[in-house]
Amino acid sequence: MSGTVPYAGVFASMDFPPYRYQEYPKAVKCPDGKEVVVDSQKAELDLVASWEPGAVEVHPALVERNQALDALIAEQNARQKAEDDHKAAQEALAALQAKVAEMEQQLKLSTTLAAVPPAVAKPKG
Repeated sequence: MSGTVPYAGVFASMDFPPYRYQEYPKAVKCPDGKEVVVDSQKAELDLVASWEPGAVEVHPALVERNQALDALIAEQNARQKAEDDHKAAQEALAALQAKVAEMEQQLKLSTTLAAVPPAVAKPKG
């Protein structure tokens, strides 16, 4: 057994082309139990679109998964909205702080000018 490929059997000396997966033609099972062979994705989508809504029973696990995904997406959207609101509040606070600092500078300047005594008028003569 030395030098042989295990389980090669009668096909060991044969050459086969590489396998290429082909999805179509494909048998599609209709809600009424019939199987229809379709030749392309367009034909399959047209067939599925012709079915009445609710004609196909959805597996409960898929329904549960979709509900969980919807809840997760809603939670992520709420978190993103909260982060956006927080960022907007921080920007508004920074703008108000800058305005308060500017007003403090103006107040210091006006109190400094008010503290300076007016110049004494010299008599003409």
